[in-house]
Amino acid sequence: MIARHPLAGRAVLRMNGAGNAILVLDLRGSPLRPTAEDARAIHRAPGLGYDQMMVLGDPRIAGTAADVLIYNNDGALAGACGNGTRCVADRLCRELGVSAINIETEAGVIACERLGLWSYRVDMGPPRLEWDAIPLEHAVPDTRRVNLWLDGEAGAALGPASVVNMGNPHAVFFVPDLKRIDAADLGPRIEVDPMFPAKANVTFAEILARDEVRARVWERGVGLTLACGSAACATLVAAARLGLMERKGTVRLPGGDLIIEWRAADDHVLMTGPVEYEGAFTLDEALFEAGIASTDPATVVQSPGLAGACTTLVERARNHFIEADAIMARSPRQTVRAPRIMGEVYHAILEGMVARGWQAPRRRVRPSKARLTWILLRHAII
Repeated sequence: MIARHPLAGRAVLRMNGAGNAILVLDLRGSPLRPTAEDARAIHRAPGLGYDQMMVLGDPRIAGTAADVLIYNNDGALAGACGNGTRCVADRLCRELGVSAINIETEAGVIACERLGLWSYRVDMGPPRLEWDAIPLEHAVPDTRRVNLWLDGEAGAALGPASVVNMGNPHAVFFVPDLKRIDAADLGPRIEVDPMFPAKANVTFAEILARDEVRARVWERGVGLTLACGSAACATLVAAARLGLMERKGTVRLPGGDLIIEWRAADDHVLMTGPVEYEGAFTLDEALFEAGIASTDPATVVQSPGLAGACTTLVERARNHFIEADAIMARSPRQTVRAPRIMGEVYHAILEGMVARGWQAPRRRVRPSKARLTWILLRHAII
């Protein structure tokens, strides 16, 4: 008789933070911890593709609500995930009936505060800026400007990287026009550059104002994502160090906006942003059987731009359309909100499908956003 997988039958919650696809797996009261193979198998399951999976264990430090391990969808452990931390905070605050909790992670204890129904602020701690704390392969004169290429090499036009550790190593490139950057091509190459022995999250950012920046992120072990909280923190810190921004501003990501503050009083970085609960699922024995047959990280299907899985975004899109229909039915005066929701979903899916290799028609056509969205949804499902 084949033994049942220890994670089979466990409930997992699907959430997102500013579009960052998050799973929350609560294993408190149990010594179980997923293996890398388990994490990859869960990511492959239909409807459960994720950017990060937050695994809750019993607290080890007094005053914390849980000890959290953070898995990237390639099975590797991450040190920090700001968007995922907000999702965990939401679940624990609701469970415990409190508005503030502390969560233990590999990056340290993170204080979380509920500000609104679906809004949370988390204290990501101080940035680490020394070359060996990033870490880099060797010492550099200034971590604000690290040259990765020789003159004339591909990528040299990007200029130097500003490097920051926010629980994970980050390389931030400030560019004049973000739309001209092929993040899906440059990101994976920079991620594994020899300068980063632990690999790196790669951010391309365009300064919009002294308190506003737009960014795209290639996450190590994940790919292109709709949002990355620690990258948003690293981007503001890097911009402030270079004199490009103040110490508080809005980081605009494809999945939504995050407000980041690098507090001068104690050097801590605070992140404020939304969470969204998408549903609860049960882990099936069959998905682990499939995972055992294919555990090579190279076989894990990446979905750049769709936060790890098209199915998650498809479900969100359908929910948005249902919400739009409900709004229109309740009050014709609020119908203006429906096209806005459709537009947001359309742009997110279009961006993801282009990253996956989908070619948009060359001729200029102007069908409705609603029709375009459903066309793209069909591509996503396929």
